Amino acid sequence: HDTCVDPSLDERAANLETVRAGHGCMIDAAAAAISSHVGIRAVAADRRPLVGALADPRSPRYRRDGWPQPLPGLYASLGHGARGFQTAFLAADVLAAGLSGRVPALPRALLAAIDPRRHLRR
Repeated sequence: HDTCVDPSLDERAANLETVRAGHGCMIDAAAAAISSHVGIRAVAADRRPLVGALADPRSPRYRRDGWPQPLPGLYASLGHGARGFQTAFLAADVLAAGLSGRVPALPRALLAAIDPRRHLRR
């Protein structure tokens, strides 16, 4: 992955061409006034968000199912990357369920796939 934070002229040209394809000549008049920037987005190694209870670093114990003990009351929603706008609503429901004691309305496999403790599972 490219870690450069300077806008690339090639990427700018490709972006303008993408917009031009969808909006015709409207972009041509504004192209000179459009600025470019680079955004860095945090993602986990497996590119899935980290949503749910965080592991308790003080507890060396693991549950019977291999999951590390959660730290009571500490939840996170991290690493959404470029898909944060789409995944934030689902993450909010997962967090609200955890904080209120409600079971999230998601399959267990999906909850396990986004659980922040998944990288520590034995």
